[in-house]
Amino acid sequence: MSYRTWVIVWTGCSFLTANFGLNTLLAYSVPLLTVIYPVSLVLIVMGMTQERLHFGTLSYRAAAFVSVLFPLFDMLRTTFSLQLLPKSLYAMLPLSENGLGWMVPTLVVLLVARLVEKFLLPTEKSQIATPLTDNVQA
Repeated sequence: MSYRTWVIVWTGCSFLTANFGLNTLLAYSVPLLTVIYPVSLVLIVMGMTQERLHFGTLSYRAAAFVSVLFPLFDMLRTTFSLQLLPKSLYAMLPLSENGLGWMVPTLVVLLVARLVEKFLLPTEKSQIATPLTDNVQA
């Protein structure tokens, strides 16, 4: 498509979106953001501490899974009144009254996954080829 066509399409989409109103946009975006921000935060913090803590694939996957699962349950409970976890169980989670009920379970699972990686899973030693030793001809 030409530039002019793209401009018309995006202008039309923006016009339609603006006419829905802020309340309608927030009604759809806030529940989605409450599911997305915990996993984003967890992955950013893990990435920032990667050099020091050496997380493996298991740690990343486990932490991402739990940091999406608990906010998803919370969003379904608050938005759609769908109770997947018993209310008493969710209320027992530290910081759940502030919407941070995902934090402690994520940290616990991350710690367990990191310990499993460190002590139970075999480590793969990467063989780094050095130009001086690989190209030596006898």
